[in-house]
Amino acid sequence: MDVLVVEVSSFQLEAIEEFRPRVSVLLNVTEDHLDRYARVQDYVDAKKRIFANQSSEDTAVLNRDDPTVMMLSKHILPKKIFFQPEQKAGRRGFLRRKADDAPAPRGRGGLPSDPGAPQGNPQRGKYDGRLTAARVFGCSRRAVEAVLSRFEGLEHRLEFVEEIEGVRYYNDSKGTNVGSVVKSLQSFSEPVVLIAGGKDKQGDLSPLKGLIRDHVKQLILIGEAKDRMARELGMLTDTVMAPTLEEAVLLAHQAAQKGDVVLLSPACSSYDMFRDYKERGKIFKETVRRIGVSL
Repeated sequence: MDVLVVEVSSFQLEAIEEFRPRVSVLLNVTEDHLDRYARVQDYVDAKKRIFANQSSEDTAVLNRDDPTVMMLSKHILPKKIFFQPEQKAGRRGFLRRKADDAPAPRGRGGLPSDPGAPQGNPQRGKYDGRLTAARVFGCSRRAVEAVLSRFEGLEHRLEFVEEIEGVRYYNDSKGTNVGSVVKSLQSFSEPVVLIAGGKDKQGDLSPLKGLIRDHVKQLILIGEAKDRMARELGMLTDTVMAPTLEEAVLLAHQAAQKGDVVLLSPACSSYDMFRDYKERGKIFKETVRRIGVSL
């Protein structure tokens, strides 16, 4: 049996007619793309269209910890299987299934923890959701563990770049909304020099306030959104602006001390300055590596 694994955006889901996944996966719904949608509910309505053509013969894999996902789960036809991130996992990092979850075919209830990524891994829920879907398709536990044992993480998603003079640099260019940046910042107990900004998606920045106040030693802002971000967040920590990403990385290098983390996690899309988030992440990594070579 051939299986296609497809990531479908809310923009694409707006236009579907016959698209019917055998297994749908909804990881989370956080405020996003308010430069496109007039209301948050419009965005939620677009996301829930992933279930539109599913029947009771299909399966939906759902994040029990996300309140919006749980609200949507009450009104869908497919069989439901819930997963939870590691902080609510059972012993040895294996996920527990709740009594009301549909059984995963050939499964024993639970998936192994992702061996990679920083502590507090913000991708935890994504791995859990995707691996639950794999088990629904009948993948054996041994096969899942074999894949995890050699998986090194995804580029531009809290990707470790280099350690320079005791400072670790992470590329999270795919962190294009506030919710993603919250999870990335929560991954670190060390002081963070945060590079953020880009094309403004008009999202609510308030979820970042406590984390920036308590964990970000310097906030470096770039792009179209930098002025609004400075107004709403700049009073919470030392804040500077940079005309380019390269200049922002140099400023971060100057501000960071041994034991700190430099994190690119923009909370914005990239289209004001770059072709896409991949180009933004590539330039970040190239600049970090030039710094490392020059020392």
